Amino acid sequence: MTHRNVGLALLLIILSITPRAAVHSQPAASADIAAYQLGVVAEAFPDSDLTYVITLTNHGPAAVTQFYILDGWTVSASGISGFTMPTPDPDFGAFSLVGTWEQQRSDQTVLAWLLNGNLNPGDTVRFAWKVHVDKMYRGGLVNWARVAVEGSLNGTWQPRADTTLTTPPAVDSMSDPIPENNRTTDGVTVVTEAPTNAGIDLALYQTGLLTQLPAGKPLDSTWFVTNRGPQVVKDFYVLAGWSLNPDGGSILSQPVTEPDFGVFKVIGRWQQRREDEELWLWQLQGDLAPGANAAFQWVRALVPNYRGDLINWARVFAHDVPAGDWLPREGTANPPQPLTNDADAVPDNDRSLDGLTTITD
Repeated sequence: MTHRNVGLALLLIILSITPRAAVHSQPAASADIAAYQLGVVAEAFPDSDLTYVITLTNHGPAAVTQFYILDGWTVSASGISGFTMPTPDPDFGAFSLVGTWEQQRSDQTVLAWLLNGNLNPGDTVRFAWKVHVDKMYRGGLVNWARVAVEGSLNGTWQPRADTTLTTPPAVDSMSDPIPENNRTTDGVTVVTEAPTNAGIDLALYQTGLLTQLPAGKPLDSTWFVTNRGPQVVKDFYVLAGWSLNPDGGSILSQPVTEPDFGVFKVIGRWQQRREDEELWLWQLQGDLAPGANAAFQWVRALVPNYRGDLINWARVFAHDVPAGDWLPREGTANPPQPLTNDADAVPDNDRSLDGLTTITD
């Protein structure tokens, strides 16, 4: 794991800014489990608390009943752990903890938790994990998380307190056909006594999508927008895009129910039609503090005749207006304008991965 002390949090998920076609197909007895990590902040003081939110979503088509969560963080060249040891366990809620193990690597410490519990298709779970930054640690603190639903863990592991199993047992809960999204990329927090308190890094992840959806069922997903700071964000754009019907029309059944934006106020709404996709844009207003995240659920009905693959994605903008000709929607008269925020320092994590859902009879 490489230290990348860049003064701002690096991306958790390496995302493309332009839409990409999803190419994975899945056997029926499989479950695509993806991992995201919320709560990463760009800067932190030594001897301070951090709260990560390890987020898992099951894209289906099968349920998962047992899985590992792994989390790794930096140990400095002088042997100082980024987090004060021993670290507590996350709050796993309704999931039962089978055991916990620790692995020491040359430049990091890794914990593994084995959990039992039902993670059904479409489910998203969030596990809050409060840790304490060591008072002697300085520099880039890297943290990542990974989920594993099959096989054994590599390397040598030591059981932690209250774990009777000497080594982590193999799991065979379900085959995961898309292992690329099992691990977050490195999130970096700069630990310093003199933070800059300058800059913005917004990131967006989409959860809850199903890979297979019976015709007549609504498409349901949740966008998580997280602010890594260091500055508070008070307004931003959310952009969503999805496939068109083969006849060039919209796949959304009218009237369309808007996403649930919670306490955030919708300032403007726009739409745009491209050659192969429809785009909707919202301007939202409300405080999003460093380390905070907002969840926006959207349940949208589809036209009854649509069958086949449907690609959809979402993106957040802190400053610029998305390209193209935008037509105002209800309650909006003016075109979208650039926002007063600083430009996003890490734009590569602004866009979700393409979600591929197959609509079948």
